[in-house]
Amino acid sequence: MKVGQALSGARWNYRLTKPLEEGVHQSTIFKAQVLPRDGFDGPAKWAIIKTAPPDNKAARESLKQEYDIYRMSSIASHPCFQAIYNIIGDPKNLDDDAADSPACLVLEWMDCTLAQVPSKRHLQDHILIKAIIDAVLSSLVTLDKEKLVNTDIKIDNILLSNVDTDHPIVKIGDLGLVRPDGRWHHAQPFAMRAPEVYRGLACVHRSQVWALAATLLCWIKPGVLGTAGSPGSLYREGWCIAKLMRLFPGWTGPPIEDAVRQSEFELGKALIEGSEPTITDVLSLEDEMQTMGILPEMMGLLRRLLVVDPGDRPSAAEVLASEEYRNLK
Repeated sequence: MKVGQALSGARWNYRLTKPLEEGVHQSTIFKAQVLPRDGFDGPAKWAIIKTAPPDNKAARESLKQEYDIYRMSSIASHPCFQAIYNIIGDPKNLDDDAADSPACLVLEWMDCTLAQVPSKRHLQDHILIKAIIDAVLSSLVTLDKEKLVNTDIKIDNILLSNVDTDHPIVKIGDLGLVRPDGRWHHAQPFAMRAPEVYRGLACVHRSQVWALAATLLCWIKPGVLGTAGSPGSLYREGWCIAKLMRLFPGWTGPPIEDAVRQSEFELGKALIEGSEPTITDVLSLEDEMQTMGILPEMMGLLRRLLVVDPGDRPSAAEVLASEEYRNLK
């Protein structure tokens, strides 16, 4: 696909105007103009055209998974998710290695991702922050009813429009890594990965609640979690675990009886004991929040969500009913 190319969909036609390369993704993504057909305008002026390179099997499988998720009426109809407009081509070709022309998903256009919104300008913007939290929590409640989890919650997948207004729109996109609850291990981006997943347990509903809070924390202070500063890929898990141990000094949850997981935890402890500056610069959660200049109500909610024991961490529905959430209004 190339800029200027026109694609014919079942409902409307689309002209590719710009490749979108921001963020971290394996798919091929274009901004496209929605063209009128038979005198009828499309649902919006712009749309997203999303496909996968023929030689990237993982990207094709993810695209097929995203399409399958959107076939669920509870997902496709819920306003917290990026809307799907159309599919171009045969859905069977989404993950077919032999297909000459892979199918494309046509998705709702949004102005930007959270990664493109400067946190310093919006730390006191309770309307925007609450809209972000509402969208993610609503998506988790909806997925929970289908016994699904979103293992890819991160700033690149939180989509926004009308940011600098009193009515920002926030939606969740990129659903290719939605999976059955409790059946996927070694999941979630490093910075958003829940402590229990680092321990070797499966990603569950409450792991996503952690990911929401971790996403907000990393939006406000990039690098406080995750692999930032790591000297190499062999250190990644241990590096992230060391940061978690610094943020949550009381975290003593042991890894499962697995040699790899146990070695990662040993590395995390060694990095702390070795006084690695990038690690020791990470303060406790309370001390970090005091340096961030965030709303007191936001601090209260982060405390409620960032509970290292998943058994004590609230579900998305419990968060929505909590005093900490009500204080955001």
